[in-house]
Amino acid sequence: MTDALPLYRLEIPSHSQTEFIDITPRFVLLSTKAVLPPACALFLSLTLLPD
Repeated sequence: MTDALPLYRLEIPSHSQTEFIDITPRFVLLSTKAVLPPACALFLSLTLLPD
């Protein structure tokens, strides 16, 4: 992993805390340290955002 800054940061409000998804050129890193494929993370961001 590199120390490069994320290109985008998605903010996902939750009941207990605010989750951040960092989108980098190669991977998406959630604040929970879980690494998901970009498509997966984008899907999660769309489904978790409030209506």
